[in-house]
Amino acid sequence: MKAFALPSFSEGYIRSNEKGREPEGLVDPANYNDVCDEITEELMKIVNPRNGKKVVKRVIRSRTSGFDRDPRHPSADLVVEWAESPADVSDHPDCGRIGPVPYRRTGSHRSKGFINVQGPGIEAGTTLPEGLSLDVGPTILDLMGAPIPEACEGRSVIKQTADSAQ
Repeated sequence: MKAFALPSFSEGYIRSNEKGREPEGLVDPANYNDVCDEITEELMKIVNPRNGKKVVKRVIRSRTSGFDRDPRHPSADLVVEWAESPADVSDHPDCGRIGPVPYRRTGSHRSKGFINVQGPGIEAGTTLPEGLSLDVGPTILDLMGAPIPEACEGRSVIKQTADSAQ
């Protein structure tokens, strides 16, 4: 297959099955962006037949190349942000219907949350950029002035704020 799903908290994580990166890769690295575009386009076609709304809010591409080894990027090439209303069934114009399935939330995290932070260089009322659950650890380490290990998949939202201000 061209791509496969990775375990995640609440977002969908999709990784391209890249030649030279994956053990049995199929996707030619020259076609990486085309495959990501194709998957994104297909995901955006999925609707909840109960309300007619899209199931996918947006798809975030985490890198420009399958061989981008920046440790701050998630292991997924595409991060799928689901729409706010849950769906127990979904329709795709070519793939058909999936479900209905029992809707149970037995664990995991909600896709939307919040974090309150205080520290040097953070003025009251500051709005931080959106982040992922994986960004909480690196953000706390950043606030403590501690180094962020390369093994951390997330990134500090404080650093993102400082970088965008420059």
